[in-house]
Amino acid sequence: MAELVSNSALFVKETPSAPAGSTAEVIQLTNLFYQKEHDIYQRLGDHPRILRHHGWDERGLLFDRHPAGDLLRHLLIQRDPSPSLALRLRWACDIAEGLAYVHSKGVIWVDVNLHNSLLTRDQRVVLCDFAGSCMLNLPGEERLPFEYNESQISMGPLMHLPLLRLPHARIWEGPGSPYPHPDWNFTPHMDRFAFGVVLFCLITLHFPHSPFLVVVDPEEVKRIYQLHQEACFDTLGEVAEYKDFEAIIQKCFQAQYHSTDDLFHDLERAVSAMPANAPLLQDGVKDPVVVEFDQRSSNRRLFPFPHEEDLDYYDAV
Repeated sequence: MAELVSNSALFVKETPSAPAGSTAEVIQLTNLFYQKEHDIYQRLGDHPRILRHHGWDERGLLFDRHPAGDLLRHLLIQRDPSPSLALRLRWACDIAEGLAYVHSKGVIWVDVNLHNSLLTRDQRVVLCDFAGSCMLNLPGEERLPFEYNESQISMGPLMHLPLLRLPHARIWEGPGSPYPHPDWNFTPHMDRFAFGVVLFCLITLHFPHSPFLVVVDPEEVKRIYQLHQEACFDTLGEVAEYKDFEAIIQKCFQAQYHSTDDLFHDLERAVSAMPANAPLLQDGVKDPVVVEFDQRSSNRRLFPFPHEEDLDYYDAV
């Protein structure tokens, strides 16, 4: 399939072997890391909100190229003016639509984030980076390798739902659920919590409990993490025009949705009802301008072993 697409239109996500001298376990996990992402894209197939996958060859995993990069990068750079609220709400709907589809396919994205949401030429969003995601064993399909458990990432601390406060979120709920208790340590509730954070960021242009879109101070990370773990969640305030969005965000934070389809439809209704003259909660991103962020590549590699480029990415963010 890849040869049908010109090289200039493809982004190649390299899949290098584990470093020389790696243990057999690291070598196995490295191979599974790439194989699982390929398998997830194969399961998801073609969908307008999912990054199109063109197979896997000796160069690596092959994808459509989106030169505009990810939403986090776009919001940090595009400041004068910032993208309109209407456009940001459309991006939120695109992410919710993609997330609902991913869950319908028995996949948990795990790394729900603005930097994994790519901006297309027509100003729509596609979801990417399923290397650390979870796949459920679905009825009627060949059982997945147990080792896939070991080749997934952990959620970032600020996107992690407080399970001690919300123990029901450990269960994959909702009609059509393949199993009441999934095979993995993640459930759609956890993706929806992180989506609540993303929706909050897109509306306010800052992270919950922070004046900035990107939280880089380790002490601030700890403070916000602790607030979340105590189920102390930020709000949009009392502005009437945002009450429907506030309800959606808090339902995500409290793990009250039983279906991501319901979340998506609630968001569509809220966007449709939003007055065109609604006041902005914040008129732009307040983060310091970071020149290095503008210059870096928008495509991470995220190898399953320590790699200099991954460290550079997180230093830039």
